[in-house]
Amino acid sequence: MFTEPLGGWRKVNARERRTKIDWATEIRELLEIDYPNAEKVILVCDNLNTYTLGALYAGFKPEDAFRLLKRLEIHFTPNMAAG
Repeated sequence: MFTEPLGGWRKVNARERRTKIDWATEIRELLEIDYPNAEKVILVCDNLNTYTLGALYAGFKPEDAFRLLKRLEIHFTPNMAAG
């Protein structure tokens, strides 16, 4: 789920699995469809192991992954289970 609380916007896509390629596809859609004109999109993510910058390189050509990464700023929530 993606949400922009102050803008009153949210988007939910249910997938059968949650692979790194699935995540990369969602990120590309977020950047290219939902926020095509935003210079920078700030994401706050939980710590699911598929939420990595490398997922974009696994899913797309390097130049496309880099183009997307330049527009992302990712902050991960603290992992409370780690202590």
